Amino acid sequence: MRDRLSGPVIRDIRLGMGLSEPEFALLFGVTIRTVQLWESGVVEPSLLTSMVIRAQVDRHRGIAPPSRAVTVARRPTSSPRLAARTVRKRRSASA
Repeated sequence: MRDRLSGPVIRDIRLGMGLSEPEFALLFGVTIRTVQLWESGVVEPSLLTSMVIRAQVDRHRGIAPPSRAVTVARRPTSSPRLAARTVRKRRSASA
């Protein structure tokens, strides 16, 4: 099993990918402060986060093909139920 990433390693990864702290934070869905805490060694990322960072590095280097495990899940902008409810509200408001 792989270990958690240390602060200097995270910093090297970020710089190697050519990303600023805000860009790195956005890529992994964390705050800039979290990236700063990781890089200073105050906080270590979880094992799962470390694995995701490693996978993204491999993807960035072209070692691993894109996979679903690396992509960030996004909420759908609208669900069919929500859309139907919105249509009903609009119809009742115009009547």
